Amino acid sequence: MEKLNSNTNLIEETLKANIKKMDNRFVFPTQMAADLWADRATLTCGVSAVAMERFLAWDDFKGSSIKSKQKEKKSIPSVMRTIFSTLLLEENKNEKFIKKIIGQNFASEASGFTNWITSILPSLSLWKKHFDQSNIEADDEDKDYIEIYNRYSAFLDENNFFDPSWETPPFQSDGNHYFVFFPEILSDYSEYKEILESTEDVTIVSLSKNFLPSIEETEKLPVADFFADARIELKNVALKIRKLHEEKNIPFEEIAISVPDMETYGRYIERELELFRIPHVIRFARPLDSTGAGNLFSQILNCVNSNFTFDSLRDLLLNLELPWKDKESINQLVEFGKENNCICSYKHDGKEIDVWEESFKTASDEFRAAEFYRSLKKHLTALAKATTFAKLREQYFKFRNFAFNMEECPPSTDRIISRCISELSALIDIESEYPKYKLPSPLSFFIEQLSATKYLEQTENRGVHVLPYKTAACAPFASHIILDASQNSLSVIYKPLSFLREDKRKQLFKNKEDPNVTQNFISLYNMNSFAGENIWTASKKTFSGYAQVCSYLNENEIKEENLNSSFYDEEKIWLKESSNEAIPKPSVLTDISKKGFDFWKDCQNFLDDENSENSIHNSSIKNKIKEKFKFPENENKMKISSTSLKKFYQCPRLWLENYLAELDEPINEATLIDNFAEGNLNHKILENYFGELKKQKLSIHTTENGLEENYLEILSKAIDDAIKTETKTPVNKNGNSFIATEIINSTKENLIKEMICTVENFSKQFEGFAVLYTEENFECEVENKNYVLTGKVDLILSQDEEVFIIDYKKFKTPEVLYLDQCEENEIPDFQMPAYIYLLEKTKNIKAENCAFFSLGTNEIVPVVGEKVFEIYKKLHPKTKNAIYTMNEFEPTMKEFQNKANEFYERLQDLDFSVDEKNQDFETCNKCAFRAFCRRVFNVSGK
Repeated sequence: MEKLNSNTNLIEETLKANIKKMDNRFVFPTQMAADLWADRATLTCGVSAVAMERFLAWDDFKGSSIKSKQKEKKSIPSVMRTIFSTLLLEENKNEKFIKKIIGQNFASEASGFTNWITSILPSLSLWKKHFDQSNIEADDEDKDYIEIYNRYSAFLDENNFFDPSWETPPFQSDGNHYFVFFPEILSDYSEYKEILESTEDVTIVSLSKNFLPSIEETEKLPVADFFADARIELKNVALKIRKLHEEKNIPFEEIAISVPDMETYGRYIERELELFRIPHVIRFARPLDSTGAGNLFSQILNCVNSNFTFDSLRDLLLNLELPWKDKESINQLVEFGKENNCICSYKHDGKEIDVWEESFKTASDEFRAAEFYRSLKKHLTALAKATTFAKLREQYFKFRNFAFNMEECPPSTDRIISRCISELSALIDIESEYPKYKLPSPLSFFIEQLSATKYLEQTENRGVHVLPYKTAACAPFASHIILDASQNSLSVIYKPLSFLREDKRKQLFKNKEDPNVTQNFISLYNMNSFAGENIWTASKKTFSGYAQVCSYLNENEIKEENLNSSFYDEEKIWLKESSNEAIPKPSVLTDISKKGFDFWKDCQNFLDDENSENSIHNSSIKNKIKEKFKFPENENKMKISSTSLKKFYQCPRLWLENYLAELDEPINEATLIDNFAEGNLNHKILENYFGELKKQKLSIHTTENGLEENYLEILSKAIDDAIKTETKTPVNKNGNSFIATEIINSTKENLIKEMICTVENFSKQFEGFAVLYTEENFECEVENKNYVLTGKVDLILSQDEEVFIIDYKKFKTPEVLYLDQCEENEIPDFQMPAYIYLLEKTKNIKAENCAFFSLGTNEIVPVVGEKVFEIYKKLHPKTKNAIYTMNEFEPTMKEFQNKANEFYERLQDLDFSVDEKNQDFETCNKCAFRAFCRRVFNVSGK
């Protein structure tokens, strides 16, 4: 061929010179390049039409022109390689003939090596050839490869197969002449190089030195824009695409974005293109099992293998891509599992315990969930235990008829599941052709095949092509844009026998340098951008770390202040400076802003009449408040507790959303035994114990040697009765779940020891005290007010006519107890003021002493009263805590009454406004309800 300069497109020049001769064929690295060049040839190469069979992809060319000499044998199907690897590892479990590459101690758990063994099989012939020529003495690792090589050779012979990668077949002429474009960029070209370069019917079109400048020739290297971070880089790319389209009239479909790391960058690119209203098509094939629909079979196997743990069932049943038929039963079952702590089944005394079935025994009203669970378990178990692929398909369709409503199946899900079943049908064909190979788990094997099968959903959308890097290097586009053009991302070095250690590779290839085709790809992208708009971009801070520009590119650092502005920037400036008439209105109203404004406008109603939506809405809230606060019959009086006050004054909006609207964070986790169940049990034990002391008119008492026998008997019975009471029904009916009950019963001895310790410590601190009330509910009407105060006091004691209020705390006690310790806009804990008020108003008893009792430390935390502070000082003689008397506590008492009055008035006025000092950005930004409240958000990083 004639010498061409670096501005020449080698593909186009070759096509122009040779396309009119009908026996010429053109071979491209990818099918995409072949198809697009066939289209372009009709516009630029002097022909009005071309036969598509003249434009071939490399893989098709190999299959049709480089054929095996072994006519009596057939090429091994790729799935048979995987079957061989699976059975090889099964045999190795017992024989342990693989000694080094898989440790013998792990032979029984080596199924994870299946794909790796499969991947090295095509390369073993090349390895054997170089190994034999090297005369290196075989070590244990080499012996393993020899063993696998020999067994694979026997497998091929046994089934009349040949492995194409093990042969160097000749080129078979068919009377056509082939122009092969840039085969040096292909990873397997070295295997065919000698054959093709010695064949007269093949012309190799390669990049000459004119197209591959050295790194020293910096003036000839392409330029890459270098940004501070990847987000700025993506925004800049979107702006450049719009500029190419609007100013240079380049259609979107003639622009291609190439991405080295599509897994990481794909979603970000898609979002950025949508924000800037750029039509696009993502052309990235993902494994079938990477989708929710394709992951169905993996989730089924996980359910069965884990014996239907809560997590495995939840993940399957809440897979929203699947068209579940009975969603109500699913929700009921998941909620039941959460409430009853159905974390996992287990084995006890040699017996398998199904935690779900045991939990259903105490829940007679959960019939629907129980039936659904049993049917689901039956179908999934049959599917997972299928012994052949044919039975696996049969069980799948039985399961589908039970579980799915395919009429409501989304089209994308239907296509993915159909493709999965097509893969299963192909396995059935292999199974029927080679019945002697029995796999240990057809479902596991099928799942592995799904993970190895790439799927690209077809679409009729048109727009910018978003492609994996290298795919479109030889394809003609008006503009190629390459993202993340960093050294690590663009580096393309082919390493034959890459499964070997580096020192062994160097030995076998005698330190020969690995082919580095990084610059070839860069040059091809430049050559195939026909509008002269080849764009390379990179960023210092990527989504996965830090990077530098590829060494075959010149770096052009772009400062953030030098970036082009967008219509989002115009909109932001205009909104921030709306009072300045000199600021022009934005040229474009963005879709996201327009939709947001329209939605807000639709939600507003400014009518003042009684029938307006606002009036109806307010009436609904008032009715909800009445319902939640349980107005006494025929009396318009609200019940208020210290707990309501505490939550309301922490944040009225949170109180409204969480307590009144009953919104809560979706928690789909099951715990072994929740803290509330444990706390309830402790409270019940203490209630029973002190209640019995009151009944028998016994004072609180212990000795230096511990509780006396009669007190121990009372405590033992209190524990037994509490366990019976707290475990008699499911947790959703104020009892513990089956598994929580089992844990409590199995740890009863420890529970007894802990409670004896707790009661002994409590008794030492309140020796001789009498029990007045235990777990007593109090309720009183507030004079001249329209509400009722309520509260439940854990324990009330008396000694020498002085009354003590005690509240048990499993966890930490309140930090702020007194008004004079509160910061601005802060309120103290109102639990003790409420109890003092209720006791005085309902029983005419003045409590001079109040304290919390920590069930963690088994010590009191004094709140008010000289006597409780004296008790505390006996425990901690060096304490410097100031004594709070009732007189000093009076301001806190008055604040409690004021806040109760204010709370009532604010609910009547539907006033849920928040305090800007308490609800600052930091506080609100941590709130789980910020998405509802919309009080805080970021604008321009502030």
